[in-house]
Amino acid sequence: MQRFLGFAVVLAITASALGAGITAVVPNAYENTPGTSTFIGPHAIGERTYQMLIHESQLTDFVGLPLNGISWRLPTSATGVWPGADINYTFYHIFLSASVAPADRSLVFANNVVGTQTLVRSGPLSMSAGAHPFGSSPNDFAPTISFNEWLYTGGHLLVEIRHSGNNFGSRSLDALSTSTAGYGSLFSAAWTGSATGTSGSQGNFTVAQFSAVPEPTTAILFGVVTLLALRRRG
Repeated sequence: MQRFLGFAVVLAITASALGAGITAVVPNAYENTPGTSTFIGPHAIGERTYQMLIHESQLTDFVGLPLNGISWRLPTSATGVWPGADINYTFYHIFLSASVAPADRSLVFANNVVGTQTLVRSGPLSMSAGAHPFGSSPNDFAPTISFNEWLYTGGHLLVEIRHSGNNFGSRSLDALSTSTAGYGSLFSAAWTGSATGTSGSQGNFTVAQFSAVPEPTTAILFGVVTLLALRRRG
């Protein structure tokens, strides 16, 4: 009976490890530090195309893992939660691909794509009132916007967002200005006020938190170690 209970505990722990996922903030230096500016691109009331170019050095925690979500946070200047009511985007598309280096960013969007660009999220997006919290420095990230798993195998990453705009209003997010150290080398961005745009302007880089699915072997190994520990105690 004791062995059965021990095995059940290990299964529960392993399942939890598999489901919890891992997260990392990009740029890494801003995990616990507020950004230097703001940007409304991901949560604008009007249509947007927004490209985020990320240097591979900022993504080492994710090599070999399937990315499956992204989230943003309010700047420290926020005086309340956002949005003030439930909001909807008619469509919120996210594309992932390899990227040119941030230093080589072009304002022609297609020129930043390396290899195959994959649509990992399509269709409408709903956000509950108060999804973005405030009152911290930096603020906590909002709930993750999930997308289809995309295996990151290393190299520079390009995130492209094309959305319809929402029915509530624009909201500035925590971001890094174009004069921030690291802009143009570790990260870069471009945008335009159209969901179908092909070129645009340089933009601030929005601090983002990415999520990924942990390796099954890591979770299983953790479960095995736990089981051995339980057996020794018995």
